[in-house]
Amino acid sequence: ASFDGNEQNSGIISANANGYVVTSHFRDRYNALVAIYGRDFTVPMKPDDGLQSISGSTWLIDRQDLSQFLEMNAWSRAGLEPQTKKDQ
Repeated sequence: ASFDGNEQNSGIISANANGYVVTSHFRDRYNALVAIYGRDFTVPMKPDDGLQSISGSTWLIDRQDLSQFLEMNAWSRAGLEPQTKKDQ
């Protein structure tokens, strides 16, 4: 796991039947990846897709969008360029 602040939790606090409770920092990382790779999915992604605010510092992300986050994160770590450019 990576650190989110002083916690080694990758920004995922807990899981429940509706998805995963995540931190605001996770949300920031998610939206940054959506800005880069969101157009590469069959249904293009927009910022905050699949996220619901629980409190000012926690969010709920559904399972599908967490899966897409993990895919985009792997693309980013591998240094892959987005297949669909922003101007297309």
